[in-house]
Amino acid sequence: MHVHKPADAMLLLGYQSRGGQSSLTVTVGYCCGADGTRLSEPEAWKTLTALFTDEPFDLAQKKSRGGFGVAGAAKAPQGRPVTGLTVRAGVGSLEKSVLVLGDRYWSRGVAGWQPSAPQPYTDMPIGLARAYGAKGWAANPHGRGHCAQADQADGVALPNVEDPSAPVLRPGDVPRPASLGVLAQGAPEQIRWLGTLDKRWQRARLPWLPDDTDPRWFDRFAQDQCQQGYWRGDESWFAENMHPDHPLQRGTLPGLRPRVLVRTDAAPERRVEVPLDLDTVWLLPNDERVLVLYRGEFATRREDAEDVLGLGIFTERMSEPPQTTQHWALMWQEAGETATPAQAQTLAAPEPDPEAAAKTAAAGKAVEEMGKAAAAHRATVAKTLADTRASAIAETDQTMQRYGLGSLQAKMAQSDAPPKTLALPTPEWPKEPTAFKAAVRQYVADALAAGEAETREQWRAHGLDYDAALARSRARPPVVLDPADAVAKMKLPPDAKAALMERYQAFQIKMDALQLNAKKISKQAEALQAQEPPPLPLPDEAMPRGPRTVLDREALLDHHARHASAQWCELQGLDLSGVDLAGLDLSSSLLRGCVLRGANLEGVDFTDCQLEDCDLGDAQLSRARFPRALLKGCQAAGAKLPGADFTQARMEKCVFTQADLSATRWATAQAKECDFDKAVLRQAQGQDARFTACRFSAIDAASSRFPKAMFSKCVLEDATLDGADLQGATLMTCQAAGSRYDGASMAQLRTLKGTDLSRANLNRALLDKASLQDTNLGKATLRETRMDRGFLKNCDLSGTDAWHLVARVCDFTGSRITQASWRGANLMQARLRQVVLQDVDLTGANLHAADTRTATAQGVQLDQALLTRCRLLEDYGRE
Repeated sequence: MHVHKPADAMLLLGYQSRGGQSSLTVTVGYCCGADGTRLSEPEAWKTLTALFTDEPFDLAQKKSRGGFGVAGAAKAPQGRPVTGLTVRAGVGSLEKSVLVLGDRYWSRGVAGWQPSAPQPYTDMPIGLARAYGAKGWAANPHGRGHCAQADQADGVALPNVEDPSAPVLRPGDVPRPASLGVLAQGAPEQIRWLGTLDKRWQRARLPWLPDDTDPRWFDRFAQDQCQQGYWRGDESWFAENMHPDHPLQRGTLPGLRPRVLVRTDAAPERRVEVPLDLDTVWLLPNDERVLVLYRGEFATRREDAEDVLGLGIFTERMSEPPQTTQHWALMWQEAGETATPAQAQTLAAPEPDPEAAAKTAAAGKAVEEMGKAAAAHRATVAKTLADTRASAIAETDQTMQRYGLGSLQAKMAQSDAPPKTLALPTPEWPKEPTAFKAAVRQYVADALAAGEAETREQWRAHGLDYDAALARSRARPPVVLDPADAVAKMKLPPDAKAALMERYQAFQIKMDALQLNAKKISKQAEALQAQEPPPLPLPDEAMPRGPRTVLDREALLDHHARHASAQWCELQGLDLSGVDLAGLDLSSSLLRGCVLRGANLEGVDFTDCQLEDCDLGDAQLSRARFPRALLKGCQAAGAKLPGADFTQARMEKCVFTQADLSATRWATAQAKECDFDKAVLRQAQGQDARFTACRFSAIDAASSRFPKAMFSKCVLEDATLDGADLQGATLMTCQAAGSRYDGASMAQLRTLKGTDLSRANLNRALLDKASLQDTNLGKATLRETRMDRGFLKNCDLSGTDAWHLVARVCDFTGSRITQASWRGANLMQARLRQVVLQDVDLTGANLHAADTRTATAQGVQLDQALLTRCRLLEDYGRE
């Protein structure tokens, strides 16, 4: 589901089903300050998480009327301790109050049970934790004060929050919990509105609410906090004794009008508006904020609302006229709403409207006339500036000549003359690295000296001493600006100066706090950094190594014969077919267009090399090293590379068909558009490797290890990966029909839309917690495969053989299982919603507690199957 919404809007989604009709509830919330400013969604969630520790503030369910709640704590005025306060709050015509007392405890004396005197407080929460209740007491399991044994109340705390009309007077009193928030979810006052929980409901409607549930169930507030009808959104509200500096707070709701548009797969091109009602208002007086929750509900085809393609949310103010639905639909589209190519074409190219075309043409002419007028205006401005400049220069000339300073125009002409070039001729760089480094340093020093000499000459031409000015600048102490002193010296009225000084001092306090916080963060960072492993040592050469040494064929063979290093060299277009270069060090070298076909390159070091358009076909490259090498357009068909190291290598459009790559290392390597067809990769290792648009058809990669590797748009048809380690790997839009993974370790494997694993052999594979989405597994074999807690969504499992498959607590939502044999499969607590089960043999299968609601079953064999707590038999029997 694609969601487009403003950053200050909260979004909650609720799923429900009534009378067999599924629906989705969309809740749009705004957390607003007293001045109407809206908090960003992360800030709003941070505020709400801190306030609601007992019960959730909302369950994303549509209500039939408006209600309000208050969250926070009672605050003693001006922070002076009190023993009790009356907290009162209201919205519109509703209001409610509770008595908030300090901590008290029961004690038995001569006169019987008496509560102790309330202890003073400055801050007392008013949530359910301080109301009447106790752990295990249904009406309020979060509270305090309830005594199961009234004669054992000694030392038991009394509730801090009470109903002023029903105080607790004796340990045996059992009042209703006093609250301005929501009721406990198991409270009798709430449960009485719940529908009938009988066997019929358990068989046909579980886990949805009974169809005869009273609408008041969804209120969650006490009845005296609910009104008839919904809130408008601009009602007044007040709260007393919930802010230390503002004992009485008043305000109005923010007056918003959110708009919600929805797209479904039934008509992807349409955007239908969902009517919203403001049914919940939360006052948050401690933070001087309010939370408003607008809600709308619409029917869906699926219980999980997978048929909903997108939601668009927009915010209007009640003080403004409402925009049309078409306006917001267009805004949503222009904001980058996802659509299929056909839909995008339909949206981007509407039918031409003659009237609109005429308006467009008129607008074009108007724009052209405006352009001409703008050009004329620019010309007028340019002429005015030129005239003004000439007049100013002439006037200045007269003044300067009066004081004997010469002509300004002459000085400007002199200063406008092109400066002497500071560019030095590029020297002939030496090839030896040490000499090259020294030459570069000398070149930079000469350039700086030339620039300083040029500046000194220009200063001298104006009668100034550059060296003396430089010395004065270095000797002058740094200027320290004191903003407070600057404010004190301003020529302002006393009141304005005092106000400005007060603002500066407040700003300085904030800055000091920020600086202190920054120091704390810096210390934390230093502590964390101390735990990090030491950094890798820097290379000895801090400066560039200079140009590579160009070697011809004879020079290269001579290096090899002398066992000399050939690193940092350049080989261009050399024919080295069949030569013996075993063990040669070619690290950091450039090889371009070289032919090394059939050469002996065993153990050659290509670390940090760049190989372009080289032919390595049939070459002997066992144990060759390619860490961090860059290979482009290279041919290595039939090459022998057992034990080669490609760690962190980057390659593009290279060919390794029928190459021996057994026991090679590919950790964090990246390959794009490379061909590995029919190559041998047995026992290869490549953790976190990335392969994009590569071909692996008919490869032999048995017992290889590629955990957390990424295969994107790759072809793995008929590939063999028996016993391979693919834990956490990803197959994205891969074609792997007929591939083998017998006994492979594939826990947490991910396959994404478009991946084809049809006819794959997954026998005895470990796929625990694997996530396979929109994947074709048609005719695959899953015999004795383990898939506990897996997630197979919208997958095609037609024709599969899953004998003794173990898939406990596995989610098959939306998948298709037809003409399949799943005899003896363990599907305990599996989720089979929206699954098509057609002509499936489940003989002897374990379906204990399997969720088959909304599954479609036909021709299913259930002989000797375990069906306890599973409705498949009942639903199948009804069909």
